[in-house]
Amino acid sequence: MKAVLYPFTKSTHALIRFRELLDYKITSVIDFAFSIGEDAGEVIQYKQAGILITSDVDKALEEADILILTEPGSCLDHTKEVFIKYNIQEKFMNMLKIAFEKNIKMVSVYPIMNLPMYKEWLAENKIHVEEFSYIKSKEEIQQIIDSYEDIKTEKNMIKIGIFGIRSCIGKMTAQLNLYTEFKKDRKVFPFITEEISDLFKHPGLSYFQVEKMEFNEIDKYINSLLNSYEKEENQYFIMADQGGIATVHVDAMMPLLLKRIFLLKKIQFHEGILIVDYEDDRLIEDSLVILRRFIGIQKPIAFLLPDRVEIKYGEYVKKTEEEIQQRIKELKEKFDVSIVETIQNIHKVKELIIKKYEK
Repeated sequence: MKAVLYPFTKSTHALIRFRELLDYKITSVIDFAFSIGEDAGEVIQYKQAGILITSDVDKALEEADILILTEPGSCLDHTKEVFIKYNIQEKFMNMLKIAFEKNIKMVSVYPIMNLPMYKEWLAENKIHVEEFSYIKSKEEIQQIIDSYEDIKTEKNMIKIGIFGIRSCIGKMTAQLNLYTEFKKDRKVFPFITEEISDLFKHPGLSYFQVEKMEFNEIDKYINSLLNSYEKEENQYFIMADQGGIATVHVDAMMPLLLKRIFLLKKIQFHEGILIVDYEDDRLIEDSLVILRRFIGIQKPIAFLLPDRVEIKYGEYVKKTEEEIQQRIKELKEKFDVSIVETIQNIHKVKELIIKKYEK
């Protein structure tokens, strides 16, 4: 099935990086603001992928079977400037209308049909956008609990947690890179908390879901999920946290923060990997304290660095090899970590984990 993605943001980046894990062939990306006319693979991975980023909706949808929306076309605080500057709302609506007229299936990883800015317009034009249900019903959750809560397992699965000192730093990229490395010769389950998890056929648990659950329900559900992955004889379990482990806005997010910490501690990770950046050592120090005191990870097995940094919504700066190596040297000297590498070199972390647990 040929798929066109919209827009060219971090969720789309992940789908392109790991497109071999999808059931779709990505033919192009529609965007109205960034990297128009460029090859998506060249922008993300510095090598051609044959996937054009274009603002020409008609051309992009010529041979498409499905249009996948990785953002809902709504104006948020961090997107407001771009949204207004490029008249995104009008162009977004026009894109949906063209896809509808071409009889192309539309799916969104975020709820869109009930958004106030689009609800009436979608109904008037009889346009339907299918929504991935990454929020499970109470009945679905209870079914998993009933099926797996009390089964006996050997508890041999090694659980690896990937955390970031802040959001949008490469946690999911690291997770899927490590998953790809492990799946070459071992059975591994990637527990994905991002909204695009269904596209990778490995739905995990959205933190939007966690916020709606009681603590005892989280306890039973996580235990049941881990039992099910053990029963499938997975040797490894890899989870990437959402947001920054030390940058939560506590006042507004306290209920979710408590449940998130409870969930992460419940998993009982064997190893942690921390994604860091090029300047904020204070956040690294705070993250290490939180991992140690609240999650039970005494010391991360590795620090990983992104090779490019988001400076504002949709805009990135690539780090030079000299900058990367200088930062690696600084981190090794200050924090005494076994491995400090770029996310792209995560295979070195796999080697260390195998050496430690497969004696």
